[in-house]
Amino acid sequence: MKAILKIIVIILILLFASTLYADDWKFKTLQYSYIMLDYADLFTTWKALENPSLRETNPFARWYFKRPLIGAAITFGANLAIYQLGKLLYKSNKTLAYITVGILVTVKTYVVIHNYKLINLF
Repeated sequence: MKAILKIIVIILILLFASTLYADDWKFKTLQYSYIMLDYADLFTTWKALENPSLRETNPFARWYFKRPLIGAAITFGANLAIYQLGKLLYKSNKTLAYITVGILVTVKTYVVIHNYKLINLF
């Protein structure tokens, strides 16, 4: 699990670095922030679920949290789809793209903070 986390962190650092020379660097940075938060959600949930008194309430997520590699792969696929849809939306309506991804970032931030509180609660 730690090896997967290290690989993800390296990839995200490279992605952030690649935005420095992009024309749409602000939007890409927002998209990469969402991806980073999504993986933070994944790993903080795994960490919180180490406590036997906690359980995942989402039945689909409950299934893949028991299988870390499958969970990471599903998260990767979902993030790739959201990233591509964000790019399409950005081309057609920049304002709506910023609002949509901004809302996703806000919600994921809340989820990660919630998970962090659960980890520190016990």
